[in-house]
Amino acid sequence: MLVLSRKEGESIIIGSGEDEILVKIAKIEKDLVKLAIEAPRKISIFRKEVFDSVMESNKEAALRKQKGNQRLSLPKEALRAVQDKKTKNTSASFLQE
Repeated sequence: MLVLSRKEGESIIIGSGEDEILVKIAKIEKDLVKLAIEAPRKISIFRKEVFDSVMESNKEAALRKQKGNQRLSLPKEALRAVQDKKTKNTSASFLQE
């Protein structure tokens, strides 16, 4: 993990070219930092706590569905993909703000 110090109004750039992401420190108020993020539309941006909550709910729903209908079972790969999404922070377009 890279840790950087930035002052209000300063920025960092992640990536380059068409996949470039600009993260700017928009405002600092007491213990709150407001970020301004510019990214290509194809890159989803979401708050981690919301993403984690939705992924957990999806995982629980998939497990309930699997338990509720023995004839319909999710492959282990599908369950693993849900768990991987939770740990890898993959994008989910419905979580964009």
